[in-house]
Amino acid sequence: MREYGVVNVDMIRAYNALRRSKPDYKMQMKIYRKAWADKNKEHKRDLDKAWLKRKIIAEPWYRLFAAAAGRCYSKTHHYYKKGIKCFLSAEDVKMMWFRDKAYMMEKPSIDRIDSDGHYSLGNTRIIELKENLRLAYEKARGKKRT
Repeated sequence: MREYGVVNVDMIRAYNALRRSKPDYKMQMKIYRKAWADKNKEHKRDLDKAWLKRKIIAEPWYRLFAAAAGRCYSKTHHYYKKGIKCFLSAEDVKMMWFRDKAYMMEKPSIDRIDSDGHYSLGNTRIIELKENLRLAYEKARGKKRT
């Protein structure tokens, strides 16, 4: 048995293990994390940016997924106001990435085939950004979409 001052180290470990097993420990940790995030907003934002940058480098399709989801869930974006939802997961976008050979494209972009529909697996494809912009321009001008 090791002693640290007058307190037994093994007793401290046993106490901490018992404390963690209590049901409110998870709630306490959740409250602590929220308080830390509120107190350290700038640092958390920097950590989130660094995480996203590493994620995009490792998984380039994640950028497309994050952009589509961001458009749908940002309350200031017109997609959110129109009620367009994102039913895609990162795994769905990964599958589309390889299906549409986006790794060979210069600037891949996610496109909704039916522009009034939601982001769903059957309504999306990955095409070149130039082509996506051309299709949007033609739609705005009233031409038929292919």
